[in-house]
Amino acid sequence: MLIIVCFTIGLLTLFLRWVGNSITLLDLSQLFFNFASVLAIAIGGAWALSIFIQNRERILRADLKQKASHYYFPGNKVLVRVELLLENRGKVLLPVREMEVRIQQILPLHGDVETAFNAGRNPKVDEDTEFPWETIAFQNNKFPEGHIFIEPGESQEFVYDFLVEDDIDLISVYSYVYVHRSKNPLLSWDKTLTYSVGRDDMAVAKKKAAKKKVAKKTLKKAAKKKRPPKPIRKKR
Repeated sequence: MLIIVCFTIGLLTLFLRWVGNSITLLDLSQLFFNFASVLAIAIGGAWALSIFIQNRERILRADLKQKASHYYFPGNKVLVRVELLLENRGKVLLPVREMEVRIQQILPLHGDVETAFNAGRNPKVDEDTEFPWETIAFQNNKFPEGHIFIEPGESQEFVYDFLVEDDIDLISVYSYVYVHRSKNPLLSWDKTLTYSVGRDDMAVAKKKAAKKKVAKKTLKKAAKKKRPPKPIRKKR
């Protein structure tokens, strides 16, 4: 729009000078120089704006939150429920293509980790930052393109259930999400959570809750004792 306006003004100026018989070669060169300058500035601004939009507006952005809970089931089983909350922090649709949740056993020690500990060796392999905990349960879901989209500013919850043995005390929960769009590279977000499923921890929690109830009752009784007696009203 700016280019068209400047070009129109230049042509109008040229026409008026031609009518006044005062146009020169210098005038023509000056007009085209001004027009070229405006055109270069406009092209540069449009290019910078397109790069900004591509880098800031179209990039997929997300935040992944993870939490776990557990419940004891009959048959010496424990239900581990993992809740994932994926929030779209960008300004374009977030296409979810793949999700996976893994449950790894930490305590009691077993497998290669237990063997390494008993031998006094470091269980880590090569450049790994974590011990090679054994995966005892996992779920993987791949979604067709266009099946799951999250709107900008919105979030969606995904729930995964697992049944594990009740003799396990400590686990590691690892979750990851892959998103993909045709014009963007494959992106992923992941979370790791160390979680206790031991019965001893539940017993401790129940004791703490019982102590809190007793403390509340004691405070209520003490507060009642401190209240001043109600004044006795004389009958007329």
